Amino acid sequence: GQGLAIAGICVSGFMLLFSIPFMAGMTLPALARAKQKAMTINCVNNMKQLAVGVRIYAVDHDGQLPPAATWCDAIQSSVGSPKVFQCPSEPERRCSYAFNAKLDGKKDSEINPQTVLLFESDAGWNGTGDADNLKPHSHSGRIVIVALADGAVMQIPRSKLGTLRWEP
Repeated sequence: GQGLAIAGICVSGFMLLFSIPFMAGMTLPALARAKQKAMTINCVNNMKQLAVGVRIYAVDHDGQLPPAATWCDAIQSSVGSPKVFQCPSEPERRCSYAFNAKLDGKKDSEINPQTVLLFESDAGWNGTGDADNLKPHSHSGRIVIVALADGAVMQIPRSKLGTLRWEP
């Protein structure tokens, strides 16, 4: 019986040694997906806060949106923290979002609410542009995050980018 007990201990020890790496290999991809999803949620929240900052600016300036060339500077006091301008996947970049240049100084009453207001970009601080300047962040996968003129934030599949409205 003593040999059988030793064999049982050895077999269970080997099973334990081989199952730990196997289980780690199974959980690591799930953890990576969870981290990517958390970054996407953080990015959506940043975009919502920036869109609110633009709306606050417009209310304070008789319905006029900020100048495109200085939009970050204009809304900085309305968003609370400078971290809102940074995507969690690009912490070295001061601003990871851009303002639709076609909305430069427009009155919000002149703009279709479904027009893109803010979008993911690598244009930097006070970055502006249009669909050509849209650069999805690394955490986004197959989606792009945009804020519309009415303040709504959407996650659009890359395949549907052509459906976005850029003209006021």
